[in-house]
Amino acid sequence: MKTKAIVFDKDGTLIDYSAFWYPVSKNAMQLIYGRFGVSADSADEMIAYMGVTPERTDIRGSLPRGDHTEIFTSIAKKVISLGSDADFMDIVKYAIWAFGEVSKPFGEVKPTCVNMRKVISSLKEKGIFIALITSDEIVGARISLDKLGVLDLFDEIIAHDGHSPAKPHPHYMDDFRARHGFSKDEVIMVGDTETDVLFAKNSGVFGIGVGKEESNRDYLASLGADITLPDISFIPEIVK
Repeated sequence: MKTKAIVFDKDGTLIDYSAFWYPVSKNAMQLIYGRFGVSADSADEMIAYMGVTPERTDIRGSLPRGDHTEIFTSIAKKVISLGSDADFMDIVKYAIWAFGEVSKPFGEVKPTCVNMRKVISSLKEKGIFIALITSDEIVGARISLDKLGVLDLFDEIIAHDGHSPAKPHPHYMDDFRARHGFSKDEVIMVGDTETDVLFAKNSGVFGIGVGKEESNRDYLASLGADITLPDISFIPEIVK
């Protein structure tokens, strides 16, 4: 069956994860530690624990997996373990604010491959519908795609509405296919995390796992990704 649509994840799939989230996390953790009176010396240790360093991303960490509950509760637990007597939920709420506050000024939107526009353009030239399904909000997604220089190439951007079941639940994929009349074997899902692979499997569509680190690709393969690639630039070669 011919591929009629490719659905991309955003962070880590189109945007270099470490380039964006390491500086954001670094500055957010400094704000958090400063607010609650603990030493910022272990900020890098906490960021690495969550899965991000300047050089690489560990997709098994809480940040790349996109589990906000795990991210912010782990931060709160760390702050308390370092000696703060602040209320647990006060730390969680402040951590959420801090990450939002520093994401725009510090996050670098850097593509995961060279010639990204050419790559996506070549897929559109094959008549393929290009979409994005992200757990983030719609405005931020559009800004990120614009900074990558590919916003105009996307036929549809789907962001979490805050109410419907998020990835890896198949809700958004099922709705996307129903609205456009795509069968399961006409759609490819491309992502870089456990959530994306499970989203593809739960939705019954072909799943491509991408990651520049071999260890991450091996992990995605172990979860059931149909194939794994270093980045999206390899996709035009394999799409019929």
